[in-house]
Formats: sequence, structure tokens, C-alpha cells
Amino acid sequence: MSKQSENLKIGLLDNGSHSLKRGFQMWTQWEESEDAWLLKEAVIWVHHGIELVLKQLLVQTNEFLVFQDVNKAVERLGVLRKKNGMKNAGVLDLFDHDDKVMSVGFRNLIERAAITLSICELEDGGLLRSHIDRLTRYRNKIVHFSLELDVMEVSTLLSDLLNPLLSVLGREINDIKFKKIVIPEIRKLAQPIQRYLEFVRGNIVESAIAATRKALPPKGNGRAGIVVQVAGSGLSLTLLMYLKEMKELDVFKGRPVVILVDRKDLENQLFDTISESSDFCPIVPSSKDELIEILNSKISNVIITTIQKIEPNDLSDKPLLFIAYNLSFGIKKLFSYPSIGTYILFTHVLSHKSIKAYGDVIGMYNLHQAILDDVLNPLQVETFKSPLEQVSSSKKIDEEILELGSDLGLIHRSLSFLKACAFEIIQHFELNKVRSQGKAIIIVRDLEAAKLWLFDVGCGIRPLSWARI
Repeated sequence: MSKQSENLKIGLLDNGSHSLKRGFQMWTQWEESEDAWLLKEAVIWVHHGIELVLKQLLVQTNEFLVFQDVNKAVERLGVLRKKNGMKNAGVLDLFDHDDKVMSVGFRNLIERAAITLSICELEDGGLLRSHIDRLTRYRNKIVHFSLELDVMEVSTLLSDLLNPLLSVLGREINDIKFKKIVIPEIRKLAQPIQRYLEFVRGNIVESAIAATRKALPPKGNGRAGIVVQVAGSGLSLTLLMYLKEMKELDVFKGRPVVILVDRKDLENQLFDTISESSDFCPIVPSSKDELIEILNSKISNVIITTIQKIEPNDLSDKPLLFIAYNLSFGIKKLFSYPSIGTYILFTHVLSHKSIKAYGDVIGMYNLHQAILDDVLNPLQVETFKSPLEQVSSSKKIDEEILELGSDLGLIHRSLSFLKACAFEIIQHFELNKVRSQGKAIIIVRDLEAAKLWLFDVGCGIRPLSWARI
């Protein structure tokens, strides 16, 4: 046996984290296989994890609180420090070197955490406390007796326990790694991706609602802030969740909510999402005149429109909620209007210009987190040598440049150059990559080059959108 594997040293918080992750992993496996033995393991592991993380809460406040008899622990520590080599012994060293002290039992542990740390969720009668008490009864029967499990009741209990428990731990545990890494890991193990993303979106929406309330005129400045979600994590669904809650506020009842985009395809995308996933009947004005008519009417529908149709004089003096969706330009125009409404941005890409216009980021789910959660695959950035050298000396390219003008910077619009680029890109991936499902991003200098590439070069690739540099 190697020296590395002779000892296993695990800290209190790491031990508790492992048990919680293992327990919810067993629960998820039970949901897939319906093997009741896995549910038994889930109860034992989750309960053990709760015990250890509650002890962590006591230890980070006062290490003596983790002992059943605090006064005796103080006395025994004094005895321990008089022994050879133990002068600097810590409080928790008592567990390794003194058999006369005991850690606090679970019943007293949860009471002590509730009262000493003022955690209301753990007080007798609290929702989380009642869930933990029920789990404790199941755990004790499993460990000490035979029992009959109502599998659906136990599974539901573990499900109901998850969010309130992690909410308390996220607030109370003084460990950045636990908050940033372990809690998301537990959620990922305990919830399929779609349910996990619903939870993420729910948290973002909660923050967005609070920020919008604060920004409402006349007391607020009308700038609610920015929600940022990486593409592929359901930004439009977050917008819809937000929209449903905002339409329930009295200030927006009987008034239209305006969703602003800068492209027709986004207009169509949001119309489909909102129509299919809600009871809203969104309106897409076909012209500026129709938009003016709707805004000045008593219609309270959701309006989806491109920002190009909005003009300052079109807006009435009644409060409006403007939801900008991936709005990449028109910001200056938008905020040149009088402050007659509240603005919020939902976007995939954060920019300093947007922060200046809309305010602070109020909710974020970035690429790094999405990769950690297995929501998205890591991006692989590759470059290859430009085919400029292959085509610049040819007669055809020279003729095309002459037709475009004397500025050699226009070579990127040359059909020969674009075809050479397309050939190099496709050949590179066909020769070097195992075929798999995924997406590729091609960045072009401007939209004119994009249109040339799409319609004249094509290569059978259907673009979802274009990125400009």
C-alpha cells in the first residue's frame, strides 16, 4: 500500500459535504431505478450530512458548542494541554486524545444551533425543522430497528428538504468553497438539469423583481438593472417567469408591457416562446402607427417590438415597463426618452455600455457556471492560418479588388477569399475532429461579408445568428 493511501484525513465540513452529496445522489438513483434500498441509503447519508454541517455551524461560532457538556470540555482541554507535546492542543483535539468527552447529540445539536445561532428555520415548528425531525425518525428506525418505508413519502421528504436546507447553509456557512462549489454540486446531483435550471432562473427572477420594485418611479430612477445568462441556459424562459410576476403587480395591471428587441428574428422567437408557454396573447405591431395606437389604447397585452419602431413622442405619460432582450444597439436612443417607465435588460452578453445605461447586474448565470453544472459543454477555441497568401496573388482576386476599390482592406468581401476561408474551415474540422453534435461559431467582419458567405459560399451550413467584430 502506498503512503498516500495509508491515511484518510477529512475535515468536518468536507465530511458533511460528502455525506450530503452522496445522500442526494442515492435519492436521484432511486428515482431512476425505484430500488428501495437506495432510498434507505439516501436517508442515512443525508441525515449524517445534516448532523455534520450543523456541527460546522457551531464550531465556526464557538468550538466548545460542539460538545455535549461544554463545561466538562473546558476542564478536559486544560488537562490535555498539561500532557507532553500537547501544550498547543486545540479544542477539537479532545476527540482524538480524550475518551471522557462526547459530541452533542443530534436532538440537542439542532436545538443549540437554532437558539445559540438564532436560526429561525431550525426552531421548533419551523418548516425546515419539521422536515429534519421527520427525517430523524426515519433514520433512527433504519439504523436501530426494522421498518416499513413509504417510499413516495420519504422521497418527497428529501425533495422538500433540499432547498430550505441549502438556503440556510448558503447563508450561514462561512466557507467560500462550500457556497460556490459544494452547494451547486449538491443541487446538480439532486435535481435533473431542467429542474436545476428552473431553480437558477427562479433565484434570478426573485432578484429582478426586487430590483424592479426599487427602480419604479417616482422614487426610483427607472433603471432596474441587468440579467445576464449564457446562451443555452434559457434566457427567454427567465424573461417569461419575470414577466408573469411583474404583470401581477398593481402598478402594471391594465397597462401594456413592452419587450424591445433589435432584430425581427428575436421578435419572432419571443412571440413563439410567450404564446406557447403562457396565457399571454402577445402583440407584434407591424408598423410604428400600429404601435402608437396600441400604446395609447386600454390594451394591457404584452407588446413585442423592434426598437426601431419606438419614437419619443409615441410614449404616453402612463408608467410602462420596458424589457430589453439582447438589445445590442439603440441604448442611447432608448434612454433619451423622458423617464416615464422602468427599464430592465435581459442579455447573453454583458457590456460596460449596458451597465452604464441599465444599472447593476442583478442576476447572472455565466458560461463557467454552466460548464460546471453540465448545462453546456466547454468551448474550444481554435485558429488556423488565413488563406490570404493562397489567393492574394491570383488574377481573379486582383480583379475583384479592383472592382471593389483600391482599398486592400476590402479583400474580406472578395468572393474568392471567402470561399478559400470556408474551404479551410470545413477541411480543418473534417480532418481533425471526430464527428459529434455541437455548434461552431464563425465570426465575420461585417454583415455584408456574412451575407456573401451565406448566399454565395454557403457550404450547406444554416446559421442561427451572426457575430460581428
